[in-house]
Parts: sequence; structure tokens; C-alpha cells
Amino acid sequence: MENVTSTTGKHDLEQFQDSGDINSLLRFVRAEGKDQDKYKDAVGHLKLVFDAQMFGVRPIYENLDRVALRQCMAEVTDIVGWMASSDKADLKIRAIELIGFLGWEPFLPLLEQHLASEAKWERLTAISALGQIASARAVTILTAVTDHDPDPEIRTAAQRAIRSKE
Repeated sequence: MENVTSTTGKHDLEQFQDSGDINSLLRFVRAEGKDQDKYKDAVGHLKLVFDAQMFGVRPIYENLDRVALRQCMAEVTDIVGWMASSDKADLKIRAIELIGFLGWEPFLPLLEQHLASEAKWERLTAISALGQIASARAVTILTAVTDHDPDPEIRTAAQRAIRSKE
């Protein structure tokens, strides 16, 4: 029975990552044995992101309640991580932008993964997010990009992100 749940849960996660469908996300959470109510609360705090996604517009992240999001940090971290792992560029972009807005250091490894992408837009979005995170480690990551990325546009964006922190 456990494999059936895992298969069903995996399908629901893929459906969420494909469409941003919240019901699929919540079914996945339930299949994984996580507290669905906590994830519903987190989704509620992220509602403006999902609404904007549905209408194809950029969310006004400044309207999010940072305190409320921090109170459900574990669930928000999971949700944003699942969004960022999507193959859909729009969902991935929203996740990376949200990471920058939140500025939570636990997201740094995820941003480093996006810096390794072949897609230039993904790397530029990750650099922008890193530029918003007040952390010495974020600066270290950006410095590595300026020193090693073969693309001059990417290196320039990383240099700008570092300067914006000064």
C-alpha cells in the first residue's frame, strides 16, 4: 500500500509543479503524511503568489506577511522548493523571486543549484534573489559567479548584485 501512496503522491506533486494546482499540492502533502492543515495555512499566506501565477502576472511580494510566513517556515520552505523544482519556467521564476524576497539563508543551496542551470534566465533570476539575501554566504556565492561563470552578462549581473549589498 505504501508504494501506491508514494506513486499517487508523486503524481500529485508533478501536477502541482506542472500547473500550480493547490489541491494537487495538498493531496501530495497528505500522501506524504505531513500535516495538511499547516500546509493549508502556508498556502493561505502565499495566496497572492498563487493568484498572480494563475493570472500570469508578477506578484507584489511586498504585500506578503513576512511574520506569518516565518511562522510556517518549514512548510513555506517545502512549497517554494517544490515550485523551484518545476519544469515550468513561470512557476520556477516565482519561486526564485520569492526566495529573494524572503531572504532566508536555508534557501542558498537551492539558489546555487539554479546558478548551475543552462538557462540564462534561471541563472539571472537566482543572482537577483541572491542579491536580496543579507548574508555573507550569499556574497561568497555571487563572488564565485563573478570569478568563474563563462558568460559576461551573468558575471556582470553578479557584480551588480554584490554592489547592491554595499
